Amino acid sequence: MNYLVAMRHTLFLVAIYLFAACSSSKSSTAATDSSPSTRITPQATSTRNYPTEQFQNIVYERTVKTVQLYPDDGTSLSQTQPAVMQLGTRSLVLHFDELVQDAENYAMRIQHCTWNWEPSRLNSLQYLDSYNEFLIRDFEFSQNTRTPYVHYQHRLPAVKIPGNYVLTVYDQNDTKRLLLSYRFMVYDTQAPVAAEWLFPAGNARQWGQQLDLKVNYSQLNDIVDPSSQLKVVIRQNQRWDNTVTNLTPSGDFMPRKTLEFQLFDGSNVFAGGNQFRFFDTQTIRARGANVQRVQVTDDMAYAEVVTDKPRADRAYGQRQDLNGEFVINNNEVTNGTITGDYVTTSFFLQMENPITSPVYLAGAFTNYEQDRSYQMDYDAVAGGYTLQLLLKQGFYNYIYSTLGDKKESLRLEGSFAETENDYEVFVYYKPRANPADLLVGYTRLRTLR
Repeated sequence: MNYLVAMRHTLFLVAIYLFAACSSSKSSTAATDSSPSTRITPQATSTRNYPTEQFQNIVYERTVKTVQLYPDDGTSLSQTQPAVMQLGTRSLVLHFDELVQDAENYAMRIQHCTWNWEPSRLNSLQYLDSYNEFLIRDFEFSQNTRTPYVHYQHRLPAVKIPGNYVLTVYDQNDTKRLLLSYRFMVYDTQAPVAAEWLFPAGNARQWGQQLDLKVNYSQLNDIVDPSSQLKVVIRQNQRWDNTVTNLTPSGDFMPRKTLEFQLFDGSNVFAGGNQFRFFDTQTIRARGANVQRVQVTDDMAYAEVVTDKPRADRAYGQRQDLNGEFVINNNEVTNGTITGDYVTTSFFLQMENPITSPVYLAGAFTNYEQDRSYQMDYDAVAGGYTLQLLLKQGFYNYIYSTLGDKKESLRLEGSFAETENDYEVFVYYKPRANPADLLVGYTRLRTLR
């Protein structure tokens, strides 16, 4: 497919874009004024410190919780799937809660990005079929929960070209007030990827996992220098803090038009890590798995996760996990997206002495952010690290991590070559006459399945 066709007549389209922007602004105001019966409360613009938009998974407002973006097919396990969809589809659905009693006028915009998540030079008309403002009108109010909230969801539009994208949700009445940003990827199949995992050589065989790749670029007619025009990114367990980039091909077989990555320098080796810890708060009428105490009052629910200990000196034990993901569900009633309650959840990592690096609770529900909100405090009297978080009812995977010090992280969780992990491979293509990085190859594989 020639994506350059989608980028012709840009100057003419920009004029239409500006006209549409003015028209949309007027019609949006009129639509809001004409529906006083809906439970939407406009928020007046105020002087405040606004956050800078970031092109990563991030929540800007403390009242926003439980952000998920996944191919929603109505099943619980679809919540664990990556925010990736094939070109021409609309499978991804955004879900998030705001811990307030009234709904607001929110909208979403989409930014195309380079392979390394910088804003691209494309105008939105070059990757969208409509004006880049998508009103979020699908919301529901929580039902019979101790903590009231509004649940929002929105199905993402189709885009015209493959690549990296970031959606940002903002307040229509105060467009500088940002709620959240979230990455997603749209791929084409012009560069098929073959991937296999194996135990690496040397000492890494005890703790590492190596991925070897073959990328076929025979369908990309504009390729002159495949080593510079193609970029490969490998991601483990949907974590953006644990990716491999800038791999150098071990071979370029021109007759077959195939790049091979069979490296022996360790650049394609991941620490296997350990199986994720987990806890279950799908019910708060009784103790779920790895929950040692539950208390429910008229105003709040509390859960205390079992005491954890460092695992590096323990033998590896294989068990099923969600590879760091979480699933929102309420076993007591149906439709957990609006009936699930928020639970003050306590964690305790038992250690006789504190370590030099800060300790964080990590998982998909924290975006693996090393933020103060997820940093644990050492309690000398209790003899360990503690943290409390407000989390929606569900089934959660988590680990403990440290700031920048990989040795300390291994001390907390350990790393084993036998660990079951999920890997994704992304192949980006830079055409000579196109200012965009296109995602033309994608595959997933799981070790020790």
